[in-house]
Amino acid sequence: KIVVFEDFAQDAVGDFPDKWNTNASAEIVTIESLQGKWLKINKQGIYLPEFIDSLPDNFTLEYDLLCDNPGRVWGFYSSLTTLPDRNRPENWQMADNRFTFIVSAYPDGNSTSTVERRKNAVGEAAVSTGTKQFSDKTKPVHIALWRQKERIVIYFNQKKVWDLPKAFAQNTLYNSFVYWLQGGTDDGNFYLTNLRLAVGLPDIRNKILTQNKWVTHGISFDVNSANIKPESYGTLKEMANVLKEYTDLKVKIVGHTDADGKDADNLDLSRRRAASV
Repeated sequence: KIVVFEDFAQDAVGDFPDKWNTNASAEIVTIESLQGKWLKINKQGIYLPEFIDSLPDNFTLEYDLLCDNPGRVWGFYSSLTTLPDRNRPENWQMADNRFTFIVSAYPDGNSTSTVERRKNAVGEAAVSTGTKQFSDKTKPVHIALWRQKERIVIYFNQKKVWDLPKAFAQNTLYNSFVYWLQGGTDDGNFYLTNLRLAVGLPDIRNKILTQNKWVTHGISFDVNSANIKPESYGTLKEMANVLKEYTDLKVKIVGHTDADGKDADNLDLSRRRAASV
């Protein structure tokens, strides 16, 4: 169930988005060759989507991120936090509980990602990993976060980058999602759009093995097409991992379309979509 979707459609180009807060500045822009509107960020500061005020134990959070000059911009932070005062989001780093991952974009496939954790006011050592994403200044990266209680899984496009079983503090409400740019520059920009928060998926392995079935709304297609959208790759990857782990497992895939159009056309489309999965 999608509870939040932000593509800046309601905001005017050149403005800061109406439902966001910042202690810096940013503006809505369009990008040649890319669809829709984007939030252009190149000033050091926090960027808070105010409409996200609760992050449950199980959710997915997704957005598209583009860096137009890898190697010439600072790190871009995304943080799930427990802000004590949502009117003072600039204090996000001192929140008693937060999970933060950082994108450092470099050319030639040498980008990195770093994770920082703070639980019950105790910080944990940061860890980093390399990634080949964010090096192409013309292609956005689809970022997908999947939380299951203490665990978080993060994908850059279809590539799983982080899978951390103890990322979050137990029995703690995370009430904010904060972006932060570490330093501003005139040499490059980050752009983001298509921010989506949805009720999280259950543990696929557990559902399939204990209940002998699993229902997901996390696989979506282009309109009137069997082409799978990129944001579905994370869900498909998890399903594939279960099937690889249990090679004797046999499954039946069932898909559905809406009721618009002719029944025969919808039946054909459902069959083609099931075959593409």
